[in-house]
Amino acid sequence: MTPSKLVLSLGLALSSAIGAAPAVAQQLPQAAQETAQAVAPMPGPQERLFELTGMPETLEIMREELLALTRDLAETHLDGRPGPGWTTAVEEITAPKALETTLRTAFEADLAGVELTPILNFYDSAVGRQVVTLETEARRSFLDAAVEDAASQAVAGGTALPEGQMALIDRYIEVNDLVAYNVMGAMNSNYQFYRGLADGGVLQMSEDEMVNDVWDREAETTQESSTWLRAFLATAYAPLAEEDLRTLVELSETDPGQRLNRAFFAGFNAVYEEVYHALGLAVASEAASEEL
Repeated sequence: MTPSKLVLSLGLALSSAIGAAPAVAQQLPQAAQETAQAVAPMPGPQERLFELTGMPETLEIMREELLALTRDLAETHLDGRPGPGWTTAVEEITAPKALETTLRTAFEADLAGVELTPILNFYDSAVGRQVVTLETEARRSFLDAAVEDAASQAVAGGTALPEGQMALIDRYIEVNDLVAYNVMGAMNSNYQFYRGLADGGVLQMSEDEMVNDVWDREAETTQESSTWLRAFLATAYAPLAEEDLRTLVELSETDPGQRLNRAFFAGFNAVYEEVYHALGLAVASEAASEEL
Protein backbone atom coordinates (compact mmCIF):
# COMPACT_ATOMS: atom_id res chain seq x y z
CA MET A 1 0.00 0.00 0.00
CA THR A 2 2.94 2.34 -0.52
CA PRO A 3 3.11 3.39 -4.20
CA SER A 4 4.32 6.70 -2.88
CA LYS A 5 6.45 8.31 -5.53
CA LEU A 6 5.18 11.71 -6.55
CA VAL A 7 5.45 12.39 -10.26
CA LEU A 8 7.15 15.74 -10.04
CA SER A 9 7.40 18.16 -12.94
CA LEU A 10 11.16 18.50 -12.71
CA GLY A 11 11.66 20.22 -16.03
CA LEU A 12 10.37 23.59 -14.89
CA ALA A 13 11.14 26.22 -17.52
CA LEU A 14 12.80 28.68 -15.17
CA SER A 15 15.81 29.91 -17.11
CA SER A 16 14.03 32.98 -18.43
CA ALA A 17 12.67 33.84 -14.99
CA ILE A 18 15.94 33.53 -13.06
CA GLY A 19 18.06 36.64 -12.97
CA ALA A 20 21.22 37.77 -11.24
CA ALA A 21 20.83 37.15 -7.55
CA PRO A 22 21.89 39.08 -4.51
CA ALA A 23 23.99 37.23 -2.00
CA VAL A 24 21.64 35.16 0.14
CA ALA A 25 22.19 33.25 3.32
CA GLN A 26 21.76 29.52 2.82
CA GLN A 27 18.62 28.39 4.58
CA LEU A 28 17.86 24.77 5.22
CA PRO A 29 14.72 23.05 6.53
CA GLN A 30 14.45 22.81 10.27
CA ALA A 31 14.65 19.02 10.13
CA ALA A 32 17.94 19.22 8.22
CA GLN A 33 19.38 21.50 10.90
CA GLU A 34 18.61 18.85 13.51
CA THR A 35 20.14 15.80 11.86
CA ALA A 36 22.30 15.18 14.90
CA GLN A 37 19.21 14.51 16.96
CA ALA A 38 17.95 10.96 17.25
CA VAL A 39 14.58 10.21 15.70
CA ALA A 40 12.14 9.75 18.55
CA PRO A 41 10.31 6.44 18.38
CA MET A 42 6.59 6.54 17.68
CA PRO A 43 4.03 4.82 19.89
CA GLY A 44 4.13 1.04 19.67
CA PRO A 45 1.48 0.27 17.01
CA GLN A 46 2.49 3.17 14.78
CA GLU A 47 6.16 2.32 15.06
CA ARG A 48 5.39 -1.29 14.24
CA LEU A 49 3.33 -0.25 11.23
CA PHE A 50 6.09 2.08 10.05
CA GLU A 51 8.49 -0.86 10.02
CA LEU A 52 6.07 -3.46 8.63
CA THR A 53 5.11 -1.29 5.67
CA GLY A 54 8.75 -0.91 4.66
CA MET A 55 9.09 2.81 5.32
CA PRO A 56 12.80 2.66 6.27
CA GLU A 57 13.63 0.92 2.98
CA THR A 58 11.36 3.26 1.02
CA LEU A 59 13.12 6.27 2.54
CA GLU A 60 16.47 4.92 1.36
CA ILE A 61 15.14 4.69 -2.20
CA MET A 62 13.50 8.11 -1.96
CA ARG A 63 16.87 9.56 -1.00
CA GLU A 64 18.49 8.01 -4.08
CA GLU A 65 15.70 9.53 -6.21
CA LEU A 66 16.24 12.92 -4.60
CA LEU A 67 19.99 12.77 -5.15
CA ALA A 68 19.35 12.04 -8.83
CA LEU A 69 17.03 15.05 -8.86
CA THR A 70 19.75 17.30 -7.41
CA ARG A 71 22.07 16.25 -10.20
CA ASP A 72 19.40 17.21 -12.73
CA LEU A 73 18.89 20.56 -11.01
CA ALA A 74 22.62 21.27 -11.03
CA GLU A 75 22.79 20.50 -14.74
CA THR A 76 19.71 22.55 -15.61
CA HIS A 77 20.07 25.58 -13.35
CA LEU A 78 23.75 25.70 -12.40
CA ASP A 79 25.33 24.88 -15.78
CA GLY A 80 26.47 21.55 -14.42
CA ARG A 81 29.19 23.23 -12.36
CA PRO A 82 27.94 23.57 -8.79
CA GLY A 83 30.39 24.56 -6.11
CA PRO A 84 31.13 23.03 -2.72
CA GLY A 85 28.28 25.01 -1.17
CA TRP A 86 25.80 23.11 -3.32
CA THR A 87 27.30 19.77 -2.32
CA THR A 88 27.06 20.66 1.35
CA ALA A 89 23.49 21.87 0.98
CA VAL A 90 22.42 18.69 -0.82
CA GLU A 91 23.96 16.52 1.88
CA GLU A 92 22.11 18.43 4.60
CA ILE A 93 18.79 18.59 2.76
CA THR A 94 18.79 14.85 2.01
CA ALA A 95 20.29 13.72 5.31
CA PRO A 96 18.59 10.39 6.15
CA LYS A 97 17.61 11.38 9.69
CA ALA A 98 16.15 14.67 8.47
CA LEU A 99 13.99 12.89 5.93
CA GLU A 100 12.92 10.27 8.46
CA THR A 101 12.05 12.86 11.10
CA THR A 102 9.78 14.72 8.69
CA LEU A 103 8.09 11.57 7.42
CA ARG A 104 7.58 9.98 10.83
CA THR A 105 6.15 13.14 12.36
CA ALA A 106 3.51 13.61 9.66
CA PHE A 107 2.75 9.89 9.45
CA GLU A 108 2.18 9.64 13.21
CA ALA A 109 0.02 12.76 13.38
CA ASP A 110 -2.25 11.59 10.57
CA LEU A 111 -2.79 8.17 12.17
CA ALA A 112 -3.76 9.58 15.56
CA GLY A 113 -6.77 7.73 16.91
CA VAL A 114 -6.96 5.16 14.10
CA GLU A 115 -7.68 1.52 14.97
CA LEU A 116 -4.61 -0.13 13.45
CA THR A 117 -5.19 -3.77 14.37
CA PRO A 118 -6.61 -4.89 10.97
CA ILE A 119 -3.74 -3.17 9.14
CA LEU A 120 -1.09 -4.57 11.47
CA ASN A 121 -2.55 -8.07 11.09
CA PHE A 122 -2.37 -7.84 7.31
CA TYR A 123 1.17 -6.48 7.08
CA ASP A 124 2.38 -8.97 9.67
CA SER A 125 1.07 -11.84 7.54
CA ALA A 126 2.94 -13.70 4.80
CA VAL A 127 0.93 -11.91 2.11
CA GLY A 128 1.49 -8.50 3.67
CA ARG A 129 5.23 -9.07 3.91
CA GLN A 130 5.29 -10.21 0.29
CA VAL A 131 3.44 -7.07 -0.79
CA VAL A 132 6.00 -4.83 0.92
CA THR A 133 8.94 -6.77 -0.50
CA LEU A 134 7.53 -6.59 -4.01
CA GLU A 135 6.85 -2.85 -3.72
CA THR A 136 10.37 -2.17 -2.46
CA GLU A 137 12.01 -4.25 -5.18
CA ALA A 138 9.94 -2.56 -7.89
CA ARG A 139 10.66 0.92 -6.54
CA ARG A 140 14.37 0.21 -6.49
CA SER A 141 14.30 -1.25 -10.00
CA PHE A 142 12.65 1.95 -11.25
CA LEU A 143 15.79 3.87 -10.33
CA ASP A 144 16.88 2.59 -13.74
CA ALA A 145 14.98 4.71 -16.28
CA ALA A 146 15.16 1.91 -18.84
CA VAL A 147 13.27 -0.43 -16.49
CA GLU A 148 10.58 2.17 -15.88
CA ASP A 149 10.23 2.89 -19.60
CA ALA A 150 9.90 -0.81 -20.42
CA ALA A 151 7.24 -1.24 -17.73
CA SER A 152 5.27 1.74 -19.06
CA GLN A 153 5.40 0.38 -22.60
CA ALA A 154 4.24 -3.05 -21.43
CA VAL A 155 1.24 -1.54 -19.65
CA ALA A 156 0.40 0.68 -22.62
CA GLY A 157 0.62 -2.31 -24.95
CA GLY A 158 -1.54 -4.50 -22.73
CA THR A 159 1.20 -7.08 -22.20
CA ALA A 160 2.14 -6.32 -18.59
CA LEU A 161 -0.46 -8.46 -16.80
CA PRO A 162 -3.54 -10.56 -17.47
CA GLU A 163 -6.70 -8.50 -17.78
CA GLY A 164 -8.05 -9.55 -14.37
CA GLN A 165 -4.95 -8.47 -12.48
CA MET A 166 -4.71 -5.17 -14.36
CA ALA A 167 -8.35 -4.46 -13.57
CA LEU A 168 -7.62 -4.99 -9.87
CA ILE A 169 -4.66 -2.62 -10.07
CA ASP A 170 -6.82 0.03 -11.71
CA ARG A 171 -9.38 -0.51 -8.96
CA TYR A 172 -6.64 -0.12 -6.35
CA ILE A 173 -5.55 3.17 -7.91
CA GLU A 174 -9.15 4.38 -7.97
CA VAL A 175 -10.04 3.31 -4.43
CA ASN A 176 -6.98 5.01 -2.97
CA ASP A 177 -7.31 8.10 -5.22
CA LEU A 178 -3.64 7.67 -6.03
CA VAL A 179 -3.56 9.82 -9.14
CA ALA A 180 -5.12 12.81 -7.37
CA TYR A 181 -2.83 12.41 -4.35
CA ASN A 182 0.23 12.26 -6.59
CA VAL A 183 -0.83 15.19 -8.73
CA MET A 184 -1.55 17.48 -5.80
CA GLY A 185 1.65 16.42 -4.09
CA ALA A 186 3.65 17.13 -7.24
CA MET A 187 2.02 20.51 -7.74
CA ASN A 188 2.59 21.50 -4.13
CA SER A 189 6.22 20.44 -4.34
CA ASN A 190 6.80 22.38 -7.55
CA TYR A 191 5.20 25.43 -5.95
CA GLN A 192 7.56 25.04 -2.97
CA PHE A 193 10.52 24.94 -5.34
CA TYR A 194 9.35 28.21 -6.90
CA ARG A 195 8.96 29.68 -3.42
CA GLY A 196 12.49 28.65 -2.52
CA LEU A 197 13.86 30.36 -5.62
CA ALA A 198 11.80 33.47 -4.91
CA ASP A 199 12.76 33.54 -1.24
CA GLY A 200 16.38 33.26 -2.36
CA GLY A 201 15.99 36.29 -4.62
CA VAL A 202 16.49 34.72 -8.06
CA LEU A 203 12.94 34.20 -9.28
CA GLN A 204 10.98 37.25 -10.33
CA MET A 205 7.45 35.89 -10.19
CA SER A 206 4.43 36.91 -8.17
CA GLU A 207 2.55 34.44 -6.00
CA ASP A 208 -0.25 34.29 -8.55
CA GLU A 209 2.22 33.64 -11.37
CA MET A 210 3.76 30.76 -9.45
CA VAL A 211 0.38 29.19 -8.76
CA ASN A 212 -0.79 29.66 -12.35
CA ASP A 213 2.37 28.15 -13.75
CA VAL A 214 2.01 25.08 -11.55
CA TRP A 215 -1.66 24.67 -12.50
CA ASP A 216 -0.79 25.01 -16.19
CA ARG A 217 1.02 21.67 -15.84
CA GLU A 218 -1.88 19.85 -14.19
CA ALA A 219 -2.91 17.84 -17.26
CA GLU A 220 0.66 16.83 -18.02
CA THR A 221 1.31 15.91 -14.40
CA THR A 222 -1.88 13.87 -14.25
CA GLN A 223 -0.88 11.87 -17.31
CA GLU A 224 2.62 11.27 -15.98
CA SER A 225 1.25 10.23 -12.61
CA SER A 226 -1.24 7.77 -14.08
CA THR A 227 1.39 6.25 -16.35
CA TRP A 228 3.91 5.85 -13.52
CA LEU A 229 1.40 4.38 -11.09
CA ARG A 230 0.08 1.75 -13.49
CA ALA A 231 3.60 0.77 -14.56
CA PHE A 232 4.91 0.64 -11.01
CA LEU A 233 2.01 -1.35 -9.57
CA ALA A 234 1.95 -3.77 -12.51
CA THR A 235 5.65 -4.39 -11.97
CA ALA A 236 5.36 -4.71 -8.21
CA TYR A 237 2.30 -6.95 -8.07
CA ALA A 238 2.97 -9.17 -11.09
CA PRO A 239 4.15 -12.08 -8.89
CA LEU A 240 1.22 -11.64 -6.47
CA ALA A 241 -1.57 -14.20 -6.69
CA GLU A 242 -4.80 -12.63 -7.94
CA GLU A 243 -6.67 -13.55 -4.76
CA ASP A 244 -3.97 -11.87 -2.66
CA LEU A 245 -4.13 -8.76 -4.81
CA ARG A 246 -7.90 -8.74 -4.33
CA THR A 247 -7.38 -8.96 -0.56
CA LEU A 248 -5.12 -5.92 -0.72
CA VAL A 249 -7.70 -3.98 -2.71
CA GLU A 250 -10.46 -4.93 -0.27
CA LEU A 251 -8.31 -3.86 2.67
CA SER A 252 -7.70 -0.50 1.04
CA GLU A 253 -11.49 0.00 0.82
CA THR A 254 -11.89 -0.16 4.62
CA ASP A 255 -11.68 2.89 6.84
CA PRO A 256 -8.33 1.85 8.40
CA GLY A 257 -6.96 1.19 4.91
CA GLN A 258 -8.06 4.62 3.72
CA ARG A 259 -6.53 6.28 6.76
CA LEU A 260 -3.25 4.46 6.23
CA ASN A 261 -3.15 5.56 2.60
CA ARG A 262 -3.79 9.15 3.68
CA ALA A 263 -1.06 8.92 6.31
CA PHE A 264 1.45 7.71 3.73
CA PHE A 265 0.79 10.72 1.55
CA ALA A 266 0.81 13.09 4.53
CA GLY A 267 4.30 11.84 5.32
CA PHE A 268 5.65 11.79 1.79
CA ASN A 269 4.17 15.17 0.89
CA ALA A 270 5.74 16.71 3.99
CA VAL A 271 9.13 15.39 2.91
CA TYR A 272 8.85 16.52 -0.70
CA GLU A 273 7.53 19.98 0.10
CA GLU A 274 10.26 20.61 2.65
CA VAL A 275 12.99 19.28 0.37
CA TYR A 276 11.80 21.16 -2.69
CA HIS A 277 11.65 24.50 -0.88
CA ALA A 278 15.14 23.89 0.48
CA LEU A 279 16.43 22.95 -2.97
CA GLY A 280 15.02 26.18 -4.38
CA LEU A 281 16.90 28.09 -1.71
CA ALA A 282 20.05 26.10 -2.42
CA VAL A 283 19.85 26.85 -6.15
CA ALA A 284 19.39 30.53 -5.31
CA SER A 285 22.33 30.52 -2.93
CA GLU A 286 24.57 28.82 -5.48
CA ALA A 287 23.48 31.22 -8.23
CA ALA A 288 24.29 34.14 -5.92
CA SER A 289 27.78 32.78 -5.17
CA GLU A 290 28.48 32.42 -8.88
CA GLU A 291 27.61 36.09 -9.39
CA LEU A 292 30.16 37.23 -6.80
